[in-house]
Amino acid sequence: MELKPDELPHYAKKTLDLHFNYHFGWGELCSNSHRGNYDLSQHNKFSQRKLSLNGIIPEVIEVSFGVERQMLAVLEDAYKEETIEKSAQPREILKLHPLLSPYFAAVIPLSKKKLHTAAYQLYCDLLKEVNFNLAYEATDKIGDSYRRQDATGTYYCLTFDFDSEKDQAVTVRQRDTRKQERIPISSVTEYLNQEYKKC
Repeated sequence: MELKPDELPHYAKKTLDLHFNYHFGWGELCSNSHRGNYDLSQHNKFSQRKLSLNGIIPEVIEVSFGVERQMLAVLEDAYKEETIEKSAQPREILKLHPLLSPYFAAVIPLSKKKLHTAAYQLYCDLLKEVNFNLAYEATDKIGDSYRRQDATGTYYCLTFDFDSEKDQAVTVRQRDTRKQERIPISSVTEYLNQEYKKC
């Protein structure tokens, strides 16, 4: 939205504001001002130094972002509620870009008592081998864990189940599609690193 001449700051030749439709309505996200040469001409005048280049005083374009406003816009844009078959509760999901997600992957044992040791060892091994954030969640209700990780924005969940110690594999679940696939534990690091590079 371009500001009218009577709305412009005294130093600006032209100002364009970018707005975002927040949950409370439209609000300013960013302001772009053509400040002309006001700043340098004032320095030139009062410092009595020549701040011109070949007789021309440079002009300035100022782009002003508020960090809080931008973060709120990103979070609001990413937050979704989805209806899932055979579920009374909608799925809350934070569809952040994977590089913005707090965690790229989470390791979850299917049983926090019986599988914790092996699953936690996988988590510790991965911490040494990847360059992105990981989470670990001990649970007895995998569905609830998936929902918590979805709401957090975690991109992948690795489920260590009762077959994992036998077949040396885990189930990988993708946040947005909920698609699941079984992969060998020995391939987890390579798999996640490749997926991270695609982002």
